[in-house]
Parts: sequence; C-alpha cells; structure tokens
Amino acid sequence: MRNWGQIDLNDVRDEDIQDRDVAIIELWDVLERHVKMIDATRHPNDRDGSHPVLDKYRRFVNEVRGLYGL
Repeated sequence: MRNWGQIDLNDVRDEDIQDRDVAIIELWDVLERHVKMIDATRHPNDRDGSHPVLDKYRRFVNEVRGLYGL
C-alpha cells in the first residue's frame, strides 16, 4: 500500500483506492465494536444506537463490502 507521500494525485491507482477502502472497513469494525461495548454499559432507556456520522460510515462500509466482497 502506498502512503500519502507516495501517491501522485494525477496517478491514483485502483489498488490505492481498494487499500484505502479496506483500511476504512477495518477501522470501522474496531470502532463499531467499541461503540457497541460502550452502549451496552448505558441504561436501556438511553440506548438508541443511532448517530448521524456513524450511520453515514455504516452505509459507506456496507456499500464497499459489497463492491469488494469483503
């Protein structure tokens, strides 16, 4: 995986995009587990599980998983 300093924005490769997407999915999986763990410690009346930013990333990750079969 090329890092930011190695990527010429005029020469972005499909592998760079896929590597980025896989990294986002891995980060999402860790974040989602953490949020669920924290949410489990809350009072049942305070749990709704929704958050606009998390919902946006959840949609993105689910779409990317479908694209790459991850």
